[in-house]
Amino acid sequence: KTTGSVTWSRDTNGQREDILNITNGKTTKLISDPDGRYGAGANLALTIFRVSQSDAGRYYCSGATVELTVTAKSSKETLHVRETEGNTATLPCGRQTTGTVTWSRDTNGQKEDILSTTNGKTSKGIADPDRYDLGANLSLIIYGVSQSDAGRYYCNLRIVELTVTAGTCKNKFHSCA
Repeated sequence: KTTGSVTWSRDTNGQREDILNITNGKTTKLISDPDGRYGAGANLALTIFRVSQSDAGRYYCSGATVELTVTAKSSKETLHVRETEGNTATLPCGRQTTGTVTWSRDTNGQKEDILSTTNGKTSKGIADPDRYDLGANLSLIIYGVSQSDAGRYYCNLRIVELTVTAGTCKNKFHSCA
């Protein structure tokens, strides 16, 4: 379909959220889009600028369903952080310092969301939320790191590898014996 009217929406936390409507070449945004990331492309297509991992999911175009998969950039973009067991680790989100960010980690081959923030509102999605916090420039703070925290983390598309080295552990969150 290249003319007429379509409404683009997506699944967000189990709810369908309308993004924009295109009618006879006129685009009307139906969500708050302060960063100007959503637009209309040729042939009534939805265009997402500066796409990130959090954009992955199911989209709808007036009845049609589109599954968007977002893959991480090359490993050349990987940041490496080393911290001693028991200390506080700060994982940077790279150049991104504003906007929507989802921090997740690779757990047994699956991404597990740790926390998300949008417009200053943060929600935590992990079983041990007191150990994780959002720091300056959207960095992820992990209090009292242990060997089990070592691994791959994601800040949207940015990959951060955390290495935890043995050390004297004074940690209220985990037994370090």
